[in-house]
Amino acid sequence: MLTTFRAQILFFITLIILITAITIMYFTHRDVGRAILDREEASIENISHFIQLSIRNEYDQLLYSKVDAIRHLKTKLKSLTSLAIAMHQAQAADLLQEIEQKKEVSGAAHSDAIQKIASEWFHSSLLDHEVSWLLYDKNGQALLSSHPLLNSSSITSFVDMKGRSLAQQLTVSSLSRTGEYAVFQLARARDNNQGVWKLGYFMPLKKWNVTLAAIADVSSLLKEEEKSIRRIIRNMQHDFTDLIIAQSGFVLVFDSSKQILVSPDKETTAYLASAVNPQSGQSYLDSFMDTARKDESITYPYMSLNRQKNGLGQKYAVYTTWFRGFDWYISIVLPVAEIQGPGNKLIARQSYIIAGIFFFSLLLCVVLVARISRPLQILTEQIKQLPSHDFSKGDSKALLAMLPVAVNNEAGRLARAFGFMITELQANIKKLVATTARNERMESELNVARDIQLGTLPTNFTFTPEHEEIDLYAYLIPAREVGGDLYDFFFIDDEHLCFTLGDVSDKGVPAALFMVITKVLVKHGARGNPSPADMMTRINEILCEDNPGAMFVTLIIGILNVKTGVLRYANGGHNPPIFTDARNRSSYRDTLSGPIVGAMEGLEYEEISLTMEPGASLFLYTDGVTEAMNSDMELFSDSRLLSDYSALADQPVQEVVSGILEHVKEHAGAAPQSDDIAMMMLRLKASGVT
Repeated sequence: MLTTFRAQILFFITLIILITAITIMYFTHRDVGRAILDREEASIENISHFIQLSIRNEYDQLLYSKVDAIRHLKTKLKSLTSLAIAMHQAQAADLLQEIEQKKEVSGAAHSDAIQKIASEWFHSSLLDHEVSWLLYDKNGQALLSSHPLLNSSSITSFVDMKGRSLAQQLTVSSLSRTGEYAVFQLARARDNNQGVWKLGYFMPLKKWNVTLAAIADVSSLLKEEEKSIRRIIRNMQHDFTDLIIAQSGFVLVFDSSKQILVSPDKETTAYLASAVNPQSGQSYLDSFMDTARKDESITYPYMSLNRQKNGLGQKYAVYTTWFRGFDWYISIVLPVAEIQGPGNKLIARQSYIIAGIFFFSLLLCVVLVARISRPLQILTEQIKQLPSHDFSKGDSKALLAMLPVAVNNEAGRLARAFGFMITELQANIKKLVATTARNERMESELNVARDIQLGTLPTNFTFTPEHEEIDLYAYLIPAREVGGDLYDFFFIDDEHLCFTLGDVSDKGVPAALFMVITKVLVKHGARGNPSPADMMTRINEILCEDNPGAMFVTLIIGILNVKTGVLRYANGGHNPPIFTDARNRSSYRDTLSGPIVGAMEGLEYEEISLTMEPGASLFLYTDGVTEAMNSDMELFSDSRLLSDYSALADQPVQEVVSGILEHVKEHAGAAPQSDDIAMMMLRLKASGVT
């Protein structure tokens, strides 16, 4: 059947057109639908973000107001307590003496005496009528009180918001000398104060082995907070129920107890309050909460809302976020049909257009295929000349002139397309030449950047006569044009030398920039001779603040008193330094102050200290030394470094560093340098210690 050239061409062209049409239609269906869905997701995320910001603003205002009120009340309680203690020092002594004397008294006489003393103590010259006073002994038993509810109580009746007793934390032996605050509730309240929360300031009077407490009611603050939350909910009900999302989408807000706070209508509220997904057996609200806690961007837990207006029995897509402050969940509910509808219409329309175009092309091929043979032969001959044509000279007119572009059929169009291809190929070759030139220029600029980076490192290792007690030498080789290893040293004052060495978690330009930032932070943080651990803690916080690339640095910061030989340093996840004592005994100092710097906020680093006797030295290095590999993938290793260093340790510091570098190069051989290499050696001369 396919015995003629015409039939063969027609068959293969038809086959190619059909395959192309099917492929384009498939990817159009997939990609257009995905694009429509991505657009809807972005719109829903924007709405959710707007709602989050609105609730966040209300929450922040409420939080600031509550914090200010608590801070004011704390200040008031502490001031009144200090005033009471100052005014009644002598009276307190008389009070305790009288109580001690009355221990043998029993019955009504003892009770009357106690009430008389309490009246003289608490009502003589003070106090704010909103503040209650309690004096209790070391066992937590109330001695005196200005409030009847506290008079016969012990601190074992004080419980925090989780129902835990505060007795162990509020005894005179457990409290700090400056006093402590506590929020509590009486566990066995019998009057109208039951359920009332108190804020107390507890000051131990260790001289008399008792504790004085100033107590104020904070329930009014909690009631005001509840009132504000109700106002926020009313505002949300007013604002969010009118929010237009697509045609029939809506906003749903509920709390962790599955109480619906905002809903478009009562029918939806009633349905979602008890509706259960028949497929999973889990309530829809529980599903929404699980989705929000997993921080998933958008999911489709489908449900059928029996709403009387629009969308009876439809499937809905739900996007839920969690507002931790109020423990609220904000759901954007949108019918799936409204998400997929525009995309389905667009896909169908494009499919019809694509199908029409390719069927028309197929018919045209059937009519004109007979006129293709001869022009194709001419085109074939021209194609054979392409390998010998020099496109870099920019002259392809002779080649283009020989193409059968005047033929008014597919072959002519193919020839013109081939001519266009030749033109574009020539243009691309020109671009390639220009790109090559730009790459060479970029490489030159990177070399300049390498010189600038290395120029920021100190290279003058000769100190002034005032500091001749120190020998120091450092060396750095980036693995690329620029790298992430760093070292620095400088005198903070006449006696203290600050030095640092670190390794950024990458190579190239990003690591170089991070290295410069770290170096500047070390130099800035060394002002005033602080603790190296405090410096590293502050540097860690600063690097964590804005670190989108999640980069970090292993870092050692040390401060050496060149007069006394006392060395204080902090090691943030860096390779352990090698310490050589005055007897030329070398060992690793593998104590760490904390983890790597810049990876996690809120870390506290510990300081490490040692004393360098005359002749002692410290050798710092990065993992580019110990992890240098040869062609057999063998590491230089920590043990090899210690062995080679110990053999060189008594040499001048520059010779030691140079010797270690030569050993590393000999080990690597022809293998390329895989990481930046930095080393520093510090030695205290014999004349440097007083």
